[in-house]
Amino acid sequence: MTLAILLAAGAGLRMGEPKALLVLDGRTAAALCAQALLDGGCDELVVVLSAASEPARSSLPATALVVHNPRPASGQTGSLKLGLCAGPPGADFLLHTVDHPLAGADDVRALRDALAHSGPPTRIVLPLVGGRRGHPAACRAELAAEFLALGDDDPAHLVMRRDPARVLLLPRDNAWLARDLDTPADLADARAALAARRAAGR
Repeated sequence: MTLAILLAAGAGLRMGEPKALLVLDGRTAAALCAQALLDGGCDELVVVLSAASEPARSSLPATALVVHNPRPASGQTGSLKLGLCAGPPGADFLLHTVDHPLAGADDVRALRDALAHSGPPTRIVLPLVGGRRGHPAACRAELAAEFLALGDDDPAHLVMRRDPARVLLLPRDNAWLARDLDTPADLADARAALAARRAAGR
């Protein structure tokens, strides 16, 4: 079983509105992320929202479990911990953020497969795009305890970077795995990229 955790509680201050609510190709960023995770083979989906991003709930798949972060300003790790606690114990998990709504189901499937077929010491699989690490991250179930031990304000990369030997970097050619939606210009580029994919029948 694979649990997907989608972090979508941010206020999107630089964007001017919560990123979960951004509309791309007629769908919210939250909905795009959620569908890619499910289509990529994740068995359960937990979406962490805030009061600001709550309107995204109506765009999510009916099977998604929505959890609210009452203190989203404390950082993404607080949301991550809420998502882990809401999901089934003992499951491998994918961590994804709504900042990367152009991650595709094929990317999710590739990360899951790489984790499933990797032996020790691999515990984390990250996409690698042009020499840059990206999202989502596929993690073994035993890493949940390490994330839960972090403070809400601690960055999650403290776990990701704790032991380089347990991280497998998986080359991917989707540039949007390593590019956040931070500005209106990023949003315009993402919309153009989705339109190009649709025109190409992908």
